[in-house]
Amino acid sequence: MLHVDDEPEFAQLAATYLERENDRFEVVTETDADCGLERLADDEFDCVVSDYDMPGPTGIEFLEAVRADYPDLPFVLYTGKGSEEVASDAVSAGVTDYLQKGVGTDQYTLLANRVENAVEQYRASRAVEHQRRRFRTLVEESSDAILIVDAFAEIAFATPAAEHVLGRTPEQLVGTNGLDPIHPEDVDRAAELFAELVENPGERRTVEFRYRRPDGTYIWAEARGRNLLDDPVVEGIVIYTRDLTDRVERERELEETNGLLSSLFDTLPAGVIAEDADREVMSVNQRMFDLLDIAGTPEEVVGSDCAALADAVSDQFADPEGFVDRLDAVIAANEPVDGEEIRLADGRTVERSHRPIELADGAGHLWTYRDVTERERHRRTLIRQEAFLQNSPDLFFVLDADGVVTYQSHSSADILGYEVPDLREDRPIEYIHPDDRERVEADFERLLSEPCEPVTSEYRFRTPAGEYRWYENRAVNRLDDPDVEGILVVNRDVTERKRRERELERRNDRLAEFTSIVSHDLRNPLQVARGRLELVREPGEDEELDAIADAHGRMERLIDDLLTLARDGDAIAETEAVPLAELVEECWGTVDTCEATLVVDTDRVVAADRSRLRQLFENLFRNAVEHATGTAPGEHVTVTVGDLGDEEGTGFFVTDDGPGIPEERRECVFDAAYSTGTGNGLGLRIVEQVARAHGWTASVTESEKGDVSDEQSESATSGSSASPGARFEFTGVAFVGE
Repeated sequence: MLHVDDEPEFAQLAATYLERENDRFEVVTETDADCGLERLADDEFDCVVSDYDMPGPTGIEFLEAVRADYPDLPFVLYTGKGSEEVASDAVSAGVTDYLQKGVGTDQYTLLANRVENAVEQYRASRAVEHQRRRFRTLVEESSDAILIVDAFAEIAFATPAAEHVLGRTPEQLVGTNGLDPIHPEDVDRAAELFAELVENPGERRTVEFRYRRPDGTYIWAEARGRNLLDDPVVEGIVIYTRDLTDRVERERELEETNGLLSSLFDTLPAGVIAEDADREVMSVNQRMFDLLDIAGTPEEVVGSDCAALADAVSDQFADPEGFVDRLDAVIAANEPVDGEEIRLADGRTVERSHRPIELADGAGHLWTYRDVTERERHRRTLIRQEAFLQNSPDLFFVLDADGVVTYQSHSSADILGYEVPDLREDRPIEYIHPDDRERVEADFERLLSEPCEPVTSEYRFRTPAGEYRWYENRAVNRLDDPDVEGILVVNRDVTERKRRERELERRNDRLAEFTSIVSHDLRNPLQVARGRLELVREPGEDEELDAIADAHGRMERLIDDLLTLARDGDAIAETEAVPLAELVEECWGTVDTCEATLVVDTDRVVAADRSRLRQLFENLFRNAVEHATGTAPGEHVTVTVGDLGDEEGTGFFVTDDGPGIPEERRECVFDAAYSTGTGNGLGLRIVEQVARAHGWTASVTESEKGDVSDEQSESATSGSSASPGARFEFTGVAFVGE
């Protein structure tokens, strides 16, 4: 309290009594108004007590000066010269209380009461004002728009935040209906909740809706309302509105993300299971159920004991106990684990991985199980292929487009003598014999220009010892293949084959010389002998001369067969579609078959060299007739050509009902030296040679029952006797259209 009085002794006396009356009082005294104003500027006071009649500024002038800076500070005019005029001036100047000095100490008690009441009222007023300003600040600074509407949703009040939230100033909102800007799809729901709020005083309701701003855009808003219509201060419904657009967008994005993650989780090719710190199943996908043949659905096991589930499925593994123990060990270590391979009881292999995960209520565990059976099988296949590759008698290179070696198989050490990687980053063309390089370079250029066509070539390659060996090379362009990215070259040492080919060429030269001798030096004298015999012989009159003529015929056939063997060998021309029945009939007509009978039981078309196949049938027919004719008076032979049964293989047979071939001689019938004495021994050799040239297999056995039908047997001479006959079978035959 500041007490200003021009009498220092009175001021001090009054201060003493006032502090005695109320121990909360602390009185500071000054003797004039100017000093009082200075003291007010330096310290804070709850009340000012001032005399009226003082030198300098009077008490009223002092009051006016105080009110200029401290409009609400309590001011008690305590004077000894009271009058109605002074009191009136004091009230006009804003005095808090007016008290006239008296006699005795009671006046201090009265002054103390007046000061205490004034200060309490001053403090209460300040508290109310402070609270009012606080609430006003809170309302004005709130991020929510606060509206007060009547029972018909007409806005009576809006805070400044409405402009930020709703896009409209309080002035624009007051007097409008709060439901009008709500989205048409949301307004009915909002109106329904508002009606409920109107009907239930004191209750609260919350609703979310889309609100249209003046620019036509919509925001998501949340309105929380309370019915205070019966409150005499508010007399309305208070609505707190906030912008939820960002939250709604985040929720929508989160829902989309969760949906995507859920779809990914369900469609992962791996089985996935997550457990929390208590080892309860948080989530598991269907792939996990399919992989381990778990009964039920993923939804049914969520929340169950993961340890119990592991025990239940452990019998799916080759080592059930080891499976469970390893799970416990990984959880105890709480460390990531990648790619553990586990064998299942059914022989499959799964790969397991583990990741610790941090959850709100502790550590969790994420497990993945992937079926890698095919991958493991593929890996083992690659290992075997690599082993085959490294131990192959062939040599493998991969070259780039410049012909430089980028890969060299380990077999090069055994085949070429060059260890890996002796030839890496080298150009093999530099090791090729100079006489072969131009041809090999041309082949390489063809590989580059025609990448779809493989190229085969032969050349001589220099070994570390300096000698040249022959190699056969087959190359394919795989530069565009991401798994190869080069030209794949396979080499094989053909030095020995080349040596044999040269030897064969020399033998063929000698054979050609022999063929020339047979064709010219033997056939010419034979023709002379036959001509001279014809001059002196009449057929049927001289048996000796007839025998010489037969001998000349056998010699002619022998020369023809020798020439056939020498000239044709195992070679055939281009194959064509040859109808068997048609060719068989043609061949039968060119052979002297006497009284023999032909039966054709096939309509198939064979892929063959027509000329060579003719040689086969003609020799078989001639063989059947020559070995059967004359074996008994009136006996003749039936020859049948037909298809082999499915159980016998793909091919055809030629059989007869002649004397057949003894079982002990069947293995050597195709030898050039084999003959029964009536032939030259080369006919069946030619038959076997033609079959081999076509890639067929020829074999001989006795005729089977059913090869000749009953009607065919009856057409033979009545004196015919049963005979096993000979049966020639040809398998591995390619038929056209089959």
